[in-house]
This record gives sequence, structure tokens and C-alpha cells, in this order.
Amino acid sequence: MAKQLVIVESGKAFWAEKSEADAIEKIMSAPKGGIMWAHGYKPTTGYKVSPTQTIKALTRVITSNVYKRKIEALRKLTLAEVTAVVKSDSTLAALSPEELVDIFETRKDMEISSMLNTLSGDRSGAHRSGHDTMYVNIAHGVKVNLEAEEELDADGHKVPELTDGYPTAKAIMISALFLDVTVTEKGERKNVKSGNPVLMSNAIKKVLSAPSMNIKMLSLKAGNFESIKMGGEEILPEDIAAVAA
Repeated sequence: MAKQLVIVESGKAFWAEKSEADAIEKIMSAPKGGIMWAHGYKPTTGYKVSPTQTIKALTRVITSNVYKRKIEALRKLTLAEVTAVVKSDSTLAALSPEELVDIFETRKDMEISSMLNTLSGDRSGAHRSGHDTMYVNIAHGVKVNLEAEEELDADGHKVPELTDGYPTAKAIMISALFLDVTVTEKGERKNVKSGNPVLMSNAIKKVLSAPSMNIKMLSLKAGNFESIKMGGEEILPEDIAAVAA
């Protein structure tokens, strides 16, 4: 099928099938902060075998508001509030009180600094700038992930694959605050051996697990969902089947 060039307000453009562009229009027409139901969703990040989920979420949320709430909560958070989670992890539980305090404060400050940089519009970090090249922001709470070249650039980052000077959409992504997740088919997580700093960050995330403080991105591509319902519209896999073609 022939692709069409989609041009967004920022002036950036990417190739997409008409059905995919129509799906994006449906998502953009949904109200900010409205309810979304994702049926048969299969997340892939961190999984060896993806589970199947039914998700109820607030979608197209204002990221800056979420970050402000989380920054305030992090600043008030104490190590004592994370103690129960720390004790449940044998690696963290083996650390001395001094080591725990140091890792806790370091990771908390890192999380706050990262969000403050985002709020200020600072995208100068190598990881941030490398990440930004692989996405096009379309509208509030909506962006697309782009197809990548097989080879990485000199800094080890992915670069978009260009056709006639423009990248091609790989997946449509929607920001959301998950209100409820029902697992209809269990998956299998990847076995990842994390260091103490990452384990502490995970412990902090478990304590600050309220939906209002944890923004997530749904990545929609053919084969990883059954239907998305939001703002009176329904999006089906065939609407974006060309993304995975």
C-alpha cells in the first residue's frame, strides 16, 4: 500500500499508511484526560513472553502535571517509607545502613533532576537527544516511534531509517495513567540482574505506585492489541497493520 506523508505542527513529517493516519486522527480527537480501554494489550518491554492485559486508563495526560506531583512526593519520601520493600530484596537487605542512605538519596535526587530537566525543556543529554531522534511528537499525549536503521550512529544510538528524506512510523504511542490492569493471560518476565542503584529505584517506584504519579506509554502496533476504545472511537489492529509490514 502507498504511504502518505504526515506533517505535524512542529514541521516534522513521517510516512504512514492512510489507515494509520486515520487512527492517529481518532486518538487526537479523544479528550485529554479521558478514559481509555485497551483490550488484549501485550506489553513487550521487560518480558520474555508478553502477558495479555485489559487496561483501563486515563489517556493523553499532561506529563508536566504528573512530574510535578511525583517531584513533590519524592522530595517528601524518606528511607523509612521504603524499608519494607528494601527488606524484601535480599541484595538491598544485605547493605549497611550507610550504604542504603547513600543509594536512596542518590537515586531520589537523580529521579528529581531528570524530571526537572524535562520540565525545563532541557534535552541536551546524550541519552535524551538520542531518544528524541527516534520519535515524533504529534499532539498532546500522542507520538510515533520510528523505524530504525540496522546500524547505530557513532555514539551508539539508533537513527531513523529514511525514505526520500523522511522517516517511517513503526508504532503509535499514547501516554496514560493506568487505573486498572487485568491480566487475562500470564507472561514471563526477562531475568535481569540489576545493580543496587537500579534495585533502589525500583523500590522507590513500588512505594510511589499511585496511578496519578506514574505515566506510561502504550505502544500500538499490529499484533500487540485487540482493540482500543477512547473518546467514542475504536481502533483495531487492522487500522495500523501496515506499521508492522
